[in-house]
Amino acid sequence: ILLLYTDGLSEHENLQGAPFYPEPLEALLRAIKQEPAKVIWERITRAICGFGPRRDDISLVVIKKA
Repeated sequence: ILLLYTDGLSEHENLQGAPFYPEPLEALLRAIKQEPAKVIWERITRAICGFGPRRDDISLVVIKKA
């Protein structure tokens, strides 16, 4: 699995200042790594939206060998 993302994802924080990257993102990816790339993208996107308000734009690409 290859994730390409902008700094909006790596700098994303919740209201308490806890970062989304690396621990929450890595834990989520370990839990869903068997899913197709589209599902991985959807789950990460939903997790980002539920983690805290976005303060920057976020671009995310998921590439997975079939």
